[in-house]
Amino acid sequence: MPSSETSQTSLQLPAIQPNRWPTTDQLVASGMLPSSLQQMLVDLILDRKNILITGPQGTGKTALLKALLDHVPDEERLFIIDHDDDLPMLKKALLENSYHRVVMMEIRTGVDYLLLQAAANDNSGVLATLQAESVSDALDWLTKISMSAAPPSPHTDPFCTQDGMPYVDNIICCELGAGGKPQISEVVSVRGFSHDDQQFITKDLYCGGEDEHFTSPEGL
Repeated sequence: MPSSETSQTSLQLPAIQPNRWPTTDQLVASGMLPSSLQQMLVDLILDRKNILITGPQGTGKTALLKALLDHVPDEERLFIIDHDDDLPMLKKALLENSYHRVVMMEIRTGVDYLLLQAAANDNSGVLATLQAESVSDALDWLTKISMSAAPPSPHTDPFCTQDGMPYVDNIICCELGAGGKPQISEVVSVRGFSHDDQQFITKDLYCGGEDEHFTSPEGL
C-alpha cells in the first residue's frame, strides 16, 4: 500500500498535511474499514470513480476521504475545495486544465452541487463528503438539489454528466457501530437516474452488520 507521505502537487490544500491522517491499513486495523473492502475502495480511486462519502457527524467520513487520498497516483494534481468561495478558482482551473481531480471536503449547499457538476463534467475521480444519515438520505438530497439547481449548461441533464453518467459513481456510508466506533455500513454503485420514477438507480456492493455481504464491482 502507498505510504501516507505524498508528493502530489495541490493547487489548494487546507486542513490536510502529510502524516496527519490514518492510512487505509490503519482503518482496517481499527475496525472501521472491513479488510474485504479495502482493495475495492482503492480500485475505485485508481479507476477514477466519483465517490461520495456520507454519514452522520463524527462517523469518520473525513478520515476515510483523507486515507483514500493516499492512493491517488503521485503525479496527479489535486484541487481541494473547502468552501463556496472556491467556485471562481475552480472555474479558472477548469479552463486552464491545471488539475487532475477535485476533492470536496463537504457538500453543504446547492452551490457545492454545482461545483460537483462542473468537476464531474470536466474530469473524473471526484472525492467528496456529505453529512446524511444513510445512502438513501444522501440520494434523496442529491435528487432534490438536482431538481432545484440550475444545470451546468443549457440542454444538459442535472443528474448526469455530458457522457450520460451520474455525477456520483459510488456512495460509501459511514456510521457509529458497537461502542460508538466508526465503521463503513454500506457501499453502493450509482448506475443512472430514472426520470420516470424520479430516483437514482443503484446496486449494492457492500452491506455491513450481522448480514454482511459483498458484491464484486466488476462490470459496474
